[in-house]
Amino acid sequence: MRRDWRVSLCRILDLLTFLLAILLVSNAVFGGARFYLGTVRFSVSSTWRIAAALLAVTLARHAILRHPSALYRLNQAAGAARAAFSGRVAGAVTPIWMATRLGTLLVALAALATIGPPPEAEKLRVASNPIVDLPFRWDTGWYLGIAIEGYQWDPAARGQQNVAFFPGLPYMMRVGGALLGSRAAGARETPGRLARLHTRTLIAGWILALAASYAALCALYRWTLATVGARHARSAVALISTYPFAIYCSGVYTEPFYLLSVIAAFNAVRQERPFATGAWGLFTGLIRPNGFLVSIPLLVLALQQRPVNRRLCLMALLPIAGMLLFSLYLMSLTGRPLAWLDAHAAWGRTPPTWQGAVAQPLEQLEQEGALKYALAAPYQILNGAALLFSLGLVPLIWRRLGAAPALLVVVTLVPPLFAGGLMSMGRVTSTLFPVFVALALALPQRYMWACAVLFALGQGLAAVLFFTWRPLV
Repeated sequence: MRRDWRVSLCRILDLLTFLLAILLVSNAVFGGARFYLGTVRFSVSSTWRIAAALLAVTLARHAILRHPSALYRLNQAAGAARAAFSGRVAGAVTPIWMATRLGTLLVALAALATIGPPPEAEKLRVASNPIVDLPFRWDTGWYLGIAIEGYQWDPAARGQQNVAFFPGLPYMMRVGGALLGSRAAGARETPGRLARLHTRTLIAGWILALAASYAALCALYRWTLATVGARHARSAVALISTYPFAIYCSGVYTEPFYLLSVIAAFNAVRQERPFATGAWGLFTGLIRPNGFLVSIPLLVLALQQRPVNRRLCLMALLPIAGMLLFSLYLMSLTGRPLAWLDAHAAWGRTPPTWQGAVAQPLEQLEQEGALKYALAAPYQILNGAALLFSLGLVPLIWRRLGAAPALLVVVTLVPPLFAGGLMSMGRVTSTLFPVFVALALALPQRYMWACAVLFALGQGLAAVLFFTWRPLV
């Protein structure tokens, strides 16, 4: 028992050693960092202090447990990472990721050069360089604002407020920007430094989002491989990557992080790893407002393991803890723990009536005809098609993949449907990985790549709309 305690402590110290080494390199290259996590201020300006802390932690770690050494464990971790992103996984994922994520960015630059943004969007820039400014689109501005200035609340305001956005992404952007030297310790806030603060924080978020999208595809490949076999793993990766609404994985949005955290949590439950389940679950609850609902399919999946692991079941509930932590913070800031839920009303997230959500569109469709209605309300048609496509595959998901993946689809789609109708339903469906695994199972191989090409054409159109500041809701 004593040995287990020492090993656990050394694992924590090894992680701290790794983080201090990253901070040491960042400090030496960029000259220190200053940022806030909530109301706690972190300021690092002395390379020698970081080096001394790194040395002290390393010595303490080896005094507690000499073998295996921290260097040996680091080499083991590097080997595991190389194995995870090499061989079959990398061979399947890398070409698809590059063609979709980097390919859409090339389409975006071409669209900006030829079509261009509307005149009123010209002032919505954080950098003169079009490549640096490229990820600054739509909700990214909210995430960037939170990363730089924190959460703001005005009880008298009736418009949109940033408490609607969960803290996972903006605080990663804040820390990542600090490591890139966005705000050096002790530096005065001159216009040049403020510009660097915005651009480097934005670039940090973009790097993290693209890396998360790649890691998510690798995790999906491994989950599909373990669940239905190698034949369908590559197909599932191709279909989810080319899906028209996967365009959000090319920008600074929560979609790649949410997709990664949910698949990683599913993998961790399947492998019966309680700590990893809890860590990914907590992260899921801090990423998006609907993240806490992932506890339902995770708990079902944990209860299906034999014998039932109570610790695993408890860790499966940690997405709820993520939502509660943010709610407690908002309680201290606004006096309203569910201010994040109330704030969504400013975006039109209010329960629609049957008349407005269903009866009126159907009546309009009948009167005008399908073509005229589609031309008048194209986003309504696209979002409705995405919803029907995902719900239509639920029976197959339940039958072939199990109850937990099917429940993930249901709990992800139903709440936004009843609190906003079809609005943004395409974006919501883009992270439902069981849908694309089921589609890979349903499609004959000769039709799978035709479907992927059709999806990719739609994603090209979505890239043009999204990156030229046309609404894609």
